Amino acid sequence: MDNIINYEDLPLTNNFMFCKVMEDKDVCRGVIETLLGIKIERIENFGREKTAQSGFSSKGVRYDVYVRGTNEVFDIEMQVAETKDLPLRARYYQSVADVDGLKPGQTYSDLKYVYIIFLCVFDAFGRNEPVYKFENICCSIPDLKMNDRTCKVFYNIADYKKVQNPDVRELLRYMYESRGANSGLTKQISRSLEYARLNETWRKEFMIMEMQRLVWMKEAQQEGMEKGMQQGMKQGLEQGREQGAIEGAHAKAVETARNLIAMGILTPEQTAKATGLSLAQVQQLQQ
Repeated sequence: MDNIINYEDLPLTNNFMFCKVMEDKDVCRGVIETLLGIKIERIENFGREKTAQSGFSSKGVRYDVYVRGTNEVFDIEMQVAETKDLPLRARYYQSVADVDGLKPGQTYSDLKYVYIIFLCVFDAFGRNEPVYKFENICCSIPDLKMNDRTCKVFYNIADYKKVQNPDVRELLRYMYESRGANSGLTKQISRSLEYARLNETWRKEFMIMEMQRLVWMKEAQQEGMEKGMQQGMKQGLEQGREQGAIEGAHAKAVETARNLIAMGILTPEQTAKATGLSLAQVQQLQQ
C-alpha cells in the first residue's frame, strides 16, 4: 500500500484528475478558447477518454479529452511521461479523428478543423520554447499555407513564465502548480478540481485503477525475473522458484485485500477485481 497515490493530493497534471476536471463543459470550453485564442460556436459532442480507430483492423486510440464543435474537433492530451513519439502520435490522432468524423456520403469539404493539443510538463522539441504550433505550409514558399484544416500544438506548461499572453500564462501556471488561482478561468478550474478530489465515486474509481496498476507492475517485475533466470538452472530449482513466486504474489494479494477491506472504500467485488482474488476469498477475509 506504500506505493498508492493519495487521491486527495492528485494534481491537475495527473491524467485521471485532468480528465475528470475537463468533464466540466464550461471549464473545457474556457481551456480550449484560451489556449488557441478562438471562440467555439457550439459544442456538439463531448467526452473524456474517447476510444476510436480508423478501421476494423487498425490500431485504436484513446483520446484524453475529445470535443466536437460545429466546425472543429479538439483533442487535448495531458502528457507527463517524456516520450519521443509525440509528433507521430499527433499525426495518427488527427488521421483517426478525420476518419471518425467523415460519414458515408460526405465530401472532403465536410472535414472539420482538427486541433491536436498536447499539454506537456517538458520541452517536447528541445528548443526552449513554451509553445510549438504546427500547420502545413509550402517548404519553398513559407507564407503559403496548405489550408488542410489541421493544427497541432505542444505546450511546455513547466515553462509558463515565457508565455507573453497573460491569460495563457496564468492557465499554464495553474495547470503546472495546481494552486493559487488568480483568474476567472483558473478559479473555475480550481473549484472543479476540489469537487473532483471530494467526489467519493471518482475516488473509488481511481483506487481500483491504481490497485490494478500495482498488480500489473508486480506481474511485469515477476515476468522479468523469470525471463532473467539462467537457462542452465536445474528444472527442480526453477519449479521451486516459480512456486515461491506464485505463493509470494498470492500473499501480497491477500495483504492488499485486507488493507482495502480495512479502508472500507470498495465493495467485495471491486476488491476482488483490484487484487485478482476470487470473490469467495475476499468474503472469507471479511469474516
